[in-house]
Amino acid sequence: MKEKIKNIIGMTLFAIYIMGILIGIYFLGIAGVFEILGVQYQSIWSLIIFVISIFILGLPVDLVLGAMADLSVKKYEER
Repeated sequence: MKEKIKNIIGMTLFAIYIMGILIGIYFLGIAGVFEILGVQYQSIWSLIIFVISIFILGLPVDLVLGAMADLSVKKYEER
């Protein structure tokens, strides 16, 4: 039982670590693009809010556009 709990805790910590790395890469990527394009922001918190809001708003849009792409491919293959 203790072995199982250790495995669950270890895998959870590993998943949190990987998610942190991915979010950090995404955040620094957006900050880098803003720097290249010359976009200025008031504080680091405004950039964080922007990144989170784009991520939250982009998820449903991505799901809808992905479904539309799948449907269009199926329709094209039926011809």
